[in-house]
Amino acid sequence: MNNAIFYLLKKTLPKSLKARLKAMQKKKREKQIASYKESGQVISGAMLEEQLTALGIKRGDSLLVHSSLSRIGYVENGPATVLTALSNVLGEEGTLLLPVYPFTSDVKSYVAGNPVFDATHTPSGMGKITEVFRKQEGVFRSLHPTHSVAAKGPLAEYYTGGHAGQLTPFNKQSPFFRLSANKGKILLLGVSLDSLTNFHTLEDALDFPYPVYEEQAYELQMIDVDGTRSITKTRVHNPEMSVKRRCNDFFDLFTREEVLVPGMVGIKECYLLDAEKLHDCMVRNFLEKGITMYTPNGK
Repeated sequence: MNNAIFYLLKKTLPKSLKARLKAMQKKKREKQIASYKESGQVISGAMLEEQLTALGIKRGDSLLVHSSLSRIGYVENGPATVLTALSNVLGEEGTLLLPVYPFTSDVKSYVAGNPVFDATHTPSGMGKITEVFRKQEGVFRSLHPTHSVAAKGPLAEYYTGGHAGQLTPFNKQSPFFRLSANKGKILLLGVSLDSLTNFHTLEDALDFPYPVYEEQAYELQMIDVDGTRSITKTRVHNPEMSVKRRCNDFFDLFTREEVLVPGMVGIKECYLLDAEKLHDCMVRNFLEKGITMYTPNGK
């Protein structure tokens, strides 16, 4: 199911049903983990490093990772093992980036609650791996109230430094666009193209014909790493457009144009994308055929 549709459906459920759904999901994950343990399908750090290298990740790469820990199998020692494996493959010359967005539902619902984004203390809503990474020593976090990114490595400040004060989260000052401009890579670790945030760089790079953003700009409070408070404006995606996204329809196109390479990580087929080729492919197909994730078959 499209993530945006799932979030909108979940939003309409009464609290009692939300609690039941959450409990069912937790029980399903626990049962799956128990099954992995019993069958001996325990994934080690060494196994992950071998698979990540085979997929095409190299020392010195800049790598943005969208992840789901439970979907790649039972990993020994959990998030810490995944992060260590990624760091070892990238080496000291590489820079690791993870999304640490503070919301767990749709963005509009999140900002409607007038949250205060604290760069040091606001947790990530993007899963266990991202939250463990956020707390690691030497990690920088971009100062954006809805789409902050955490980064560690020699280019961490470069990727995160321009995000503050941007009216839209994915423009040329964002970590997402800078990744494409710097020949970075994107790893979809246990997740589909629905999780590929870099789709949105197309919307901010060109005169986009669809109302993907709401007209209103929200004023949100932020606290930086020094404890300084400020107010920033940001626009959020229009939920009516978000439900029209058909991200996974791009799989064949991205494969043909060598934007995407599949490979096993853990027990799951995962995908490595070239961020520069991704952006160029989206721009070219939009300009020539009108193809976007809202209109995957063109105009």
